[in-house]
Amino acid sequence: MPVVSYQSNYVGQVRDSQDQFNGHQLLFIEWLGHFSIASPIAVLVKPEMTFQNLIDQVLAASSFVNVDDWKNIDWSKVKWTHFKKSMIVELNSSLAQAGISHKSMLTFETPALTGI
Repeated sequence: MPVVSYQSNYVGQVRDSQDQFNGHQLLFIEWLGHFSIASPIAVLVKPEMTFQNLIDQVLAASSFVNVDDWKNIDWSKVKWTHFKKSMIVELNSSLAQAGISHKSMLTFETPALTGI
């Protein structure tokens, strides 16, 4: 969101740029159709992390696991989007290889599991 300063010489410092995260990047992830998780979660990941590791290490330790449907996800059938554009996920590809960058927004949908 653009902000206009009343001081003509004001220069703001960006404090959430990727260089502030020691080689990691911030990633926002939303599980569509599961409203018990009210908003996307934010996770800190390395760009070279694979999608499989994102699922097994990061998401498996997130609030998503508290949803009953979590244990029934068939990851081969999950529909992923990156900034609202459909994407095909290769589970052994890195986030960087898939074009996932700092502050990217990922959503995933589990068609057979609709949650609440």
